Amino acid sequence: MVTQLRAAWFQQQPVTVTGIVASITGDAIPAATVNQKGTNVATVTDVQGKFSITVSSANAVLVVSSVGFARLEVPLSGRTNLDTIKLSPAAAQTNLDEVVVIGYGTARRQDLTTAAVSVNSKDFYRALLTIPCNL
Repeated sequence: MVTQLRAAWFQQQPVTVTGIVASITGDAIPAATVNQKGTNVATVTDVQGKFSITVSSANAVLVVSSVGFARLEVPLSGRTNLDTIKLSPAAAQTNLDEVVVIGYGTARRQDLTTAAVSVNSKDFYRALLTIPCNL
């Protein structure tokens, strides 16, 4: 019984968890957010995708997310080194047609009362400028 109480006490103590966040192809994901589920305890991965976070217990659940990737919940189950957490690309892409970017902010297309112009990547390659004064 003493062993069970000791184990329960250790599970409730704050622990530091380390790991790496990468894509399914193995590329590191910098600036991914790692937070403890249900709290405001969070950290961000470095340029190599590495992170270190102190959570409330060894049985906490980490939520890992990054722009363009599906959010992933990782139960610690007593582990403190998670090695590599692999994120999959997000399945649902947002519709960029619903937002219009203006030089000083954004607006929804339906809220505009003026003309709006769409620009795609082909427009940028049409006249490739190599001299800054031609901008």
